[in-house]
Amino acid sequence: MANITMVSALDAFVDADTITAARQAIGIYITQSSSSTLTLNSGHAITFVTTGATNITLPTSGTVATTSLRLDQFAATTSAQLAGLISDETGTGALVFAGSPTFTGAPVLAAPTCTTINGLTISATSGTLALANSSTLSTVGAFAIALTATGATAITLPTSGTLATLAGVETQTNKTLTSPAINTGILTACTVTTSLVPTANDGAALGSTSNGFSDLHLATGALINIANSNWVATHSSGILNVTTGDLRVTTAGTNSASVVTVGGAQTLTTKTLTSPTITSPSVSNGTFTGSTSFVTLSAESITSLNDVTSEGNIISQTKFKYQTGNTTGDAVTQATSKSTGVTLNKCTGEITMNNASLNDATNVKFTVSNSTVVAVDNVIVNHKNGGTAGAYQVWANNIQANSFDISVRNVSGGALGEAIVLQFSIVGGARD
Repeated sequence: MANITMVSALDAFVDADTITAARQAIGIYITQSSSSTLTLNSGHAITFVTTGATNITLPTSGTVATTSLRLDQFAATTSAQLAGLISDETGTGALVFAGSPTFTGAPVLAAPTCTTINGLTISATSGTLALANSSTLSTVGAFAIALTATGATAITLPTSGTLATLAGVETQTNKTLTSPAINTGILTACTVTTSLVPTANDGAALGSTSNGFSDLHLATGALINIANSNWVATHSSGILNVTTGDLRVTTAGTNSASVVTVGGAQTLTTKTLTSPTITSPSVSNGTFTGSTSFVTLSAESITSLNDVTSEGNIISQTKFKYQTGNTTGDAVTQATSKSTGVTLNKCTGEITMNNASLNDATNVKFTVSNSTVVAVDNVIVNHKNGGTAGAYQVWANNIQANSFDISVRNVSGGALGEAIVLQFSIVGGARD
């Protein structure tokens, strides 16, 4: 049997006949194994309170801890050792404290229990915010930032600067726009490297009725193409050529530098006209040189002028007609007799008379049908050639619309049977 030494108040109660009875007297029931010893040191009472059958296994050495003591009474414990004692933990690794913890992997914050982080409110119930290593997302200013995505979105931000908005009015500087679609934008000193094209044919205007461009600068050899080559103008060495289509000025200008129009009434000053065709002209102090011809005129206006030379003025208070030269007149030969009529519808012409005999001091008359003559015109007729020179007198009379008569008198002193050639010109007479 092992020796039991009890110090202090326990020995005072050992009055029983046996040691067992003494232990029982103070409420101690100890079942001892061989070689076991219970030793109490210090002068303090020890009270064991049990609420039922209790088995306590004591370590070989050390101090027994109580429920009221802190964990620092225990030996140092690692995070892994602590995790081994917890059955409902989540995650792995070291124990985390509030002061600058280091996380490995991606921590999952459960909503709604975690709605704020250091004053940052988290309102999404699901989603991912991913930041690369060593990256920083920071804001300046107490304003809300809302990023709205309608699909998968990837945005590359510049290193510095201010982002432009869709609806805002902002100034863009030194930007390259690739195939942009610009609606009512404001571009200041922009540079287009290739082409500026609307989104569709006839889909955009260049300027407006209230806001037009100040200048249009085109390079040498520039081309203006309208309606897919329906009208084309090209530049070449100081000249703008309309190579396809027509160029029309519908309103005649009145300035001396105005463009001359086909249908407009304009005054031409110091102009040289080469082989022109003029209809109903009004010529004031004009100078005509060379072999210029004026043709295709109405019956009461200048029908043709060819090789007109005058040291003074050709003046008409009204309209006049005058024509000369083989290219503007015509010729006809009289048939049957010297009194046979002829037809020649020109303002000037040559008539070869029949070679029938005409007695001395005798007149013969024939009618010339002419669509250009009117009753107030003057008809000048002469003996041009053929026959005996100075042997005939010729004149025109009975001048009326569309016809006149020519009379010939033999003054030679004897009968003559010659085919003389007469030349006539119709000159416009007085008009009301």
